[in-house]
Formats: sequence, C-alpha cells, structure tokens
Amino acid sequence: MAKKVILLVASMSGTAEMVAEEVSEADVFEDGDMDVQVVSLDKVSIDIFNENVIFLYCSSTYGTGELPDSAQAFYQSLISQSPDLSNVRYGVIGLGDKKYADSFCGGPKLLDSQMQSLGAQRIGELCEISASSGKYPEETALEWFEEWLEEL
Repeated sequence: MAKKVILLVASMSGTAEMVAEEVSEADVFEDGDMDVQVVSLDKVSIDIFNENVIFLYCSSTYGTGELPDSAQAFYQSLISQSPDLSNVRYGVIGLGDKKYADSFCGGPKLLDSQMQSLGAQRIGELCEISASSGKYPEETALEWFEEWLEEL
C-alpha cells in the first residue's frame, strides 16, 4: 500500500504554494510508492488528523513572525481544541527572510511548536528557507525534502 503525504500550505504571496507544488512533483512520487496531495490550510479542519497519512507543512511567515491568514483558523483550532496528536507524524518547510532575524520563519515555528505540544512527532529538522539566500526556495525545499524522506 502506498504511503500518503498531505502537504498543508499557508501562504500570503503564493511562494509557499509554489514550493509545495514543486515538492509534490518530486521524482520520488513518480513510482507510485507514495501518494501526495496539496491542500491549503484554510480548506481543512483539524479533523484531517484522523487520516493515516504523513503531513508536511509548507508555510510562509507574515508580519512580525505570524502565520499567514490562511493558517489562522487552523492554528487557533489546534490551540482551542487541543487534540491528541500523538499518532501524527509531520515535517515543516518554513519560508521567511533572515534579514528579519527576530521573526525569521516565525509562523512555521509557531505551528511546529503547537504540534509538538499536542504530542505530534516532527520528522527531521525544520526546513528554513530565507528569501535573501540567493537560492530559489523550491530548490532548497527539494534538497531538504530528499533528506526528509530518508528519515521516514
């Protein structure tokens, strides 16, 4: 049976969506061993964790280290409903800009922290992509993703 990965996306300008789409088209998915689905966080509820899948967040940072608007309701549901996520495995691709050191990848880090506080197990390290790195964000994400898959 194929493993399923759901990429949960939160974006303000579309960069996180573009990165998630690139990751979803990675060569690893071509052999049919793994199924991938890209979903915006504003289209799901925390009931999504009832599915037996691996989750991968791809989120930008907004303002002074917050999550994008599309992730706010989902994030607030995690806080208010405090579901038991001890059976959930996930990864995080965070986008930000190191020019803003105090808030760099702040939104994805908030989500990661909340997931861990509810018992979810993060797979691998957080992927932190800086807009000022000089590299295309999708290239950085794909390099990280290959390593992340090995940890599955």
